[in-house]
Amino acid sequence: MSQYSNNYVLVPIPEYPILDCVPNKNIKIAVLGGSGVGKTALVVRFLTKRFIGDYEANAGALYSRKVTIDGEQISLQVQDTPYVSIEFGAFGL
Repeated sequence: MSQYSNNYVLVPIPEYPILDCVPNKNIKIAVLGGSGVGKTALVVRFLTKRFIGDYEANAGALYSRKVTIDGEQISLQVQDTPYVSIEFGAFGL
């Protein structure tokens, strides 16, 4: 178990129908994760309905797409983030 595990409190997020909590029908999503775990593959699969298994490391692309959920049109912005290593000791944690 990590020495940092006691610094975080996990609480459940209440579930609401998506359209009740999004007044402007705009949703922003950031895809986070380690290097080589499939962030870009997941984003491309969502946007294009295709799977491409070989990617170059990305610099953090931003994609937009409109989707229909329960008959309502929603604007999505998906940020495909690059992997950044953080040294916890540098922040005094």
